[in-house]
Amino acid sequence: MGFELNQPARIAPLSPEDIAGMREVIYRTWLATYPNAEHGITLEDIVDTYEYEGRREEETAGWLAWLANPAEGFTVLVAKHDGRVVGVCLVIKHADQNKLDGMYVLPEHQGQGIGTALWQAAQDYLDPDKHTIVTVVAYTPAVKFYQSLGFVDTGKHPVDSEFKFKSGAVFPEVEMRL
Repeated sequence: MGFELNQPARIAPLSPEDIAGMREVIYRTWLATYPNAEHGITLEDIVDTYEYEGRREEETAGWLAWLANPAEGFTVLVAKHDGRVVGVCLVIKHADQNKLDGMYVLPEHQGQGIGTALWQAAQDYLDPDKHTIVTVVAYTPAVKFYQSLGFVDTGKHPVDSEFKFKSGAVFPEVEMRL
């Protein structure tokens, strides 16, 4: 299942052969986006948190189990260019709202319409009668990207009390709504 868009990427639901590529996209995007001296978030924080190599087998097994029995309302889409995963979008359809749980595009593929294509495809999995929420790290370019899609700042700045870097730093986040 998938469809061609005018962009040089093919959007399709996550498949077992896409898991390693999905993990690479998320990891490389985190490395390029999240270190921030002003907020005390270091490159080491990102590497330690994601533990890319150390968790490869465990995380792959978890995704394979999820694919065999996906959580209701949870969809993962990948964007592929020349057979390589270059973007990922995670969305959840809840009873009361939709949630854009994450969207990542490899840094060298950003600004090429892939994020917009992922979002357009993701809307097919969401309830059009409910609003969509996304929580974004406040200092990233993602804020402007989501604004370009029509999302607006709700004024809420959630703090994930369970997610702290080893350094003690936390992501400054902003909630946006469409």
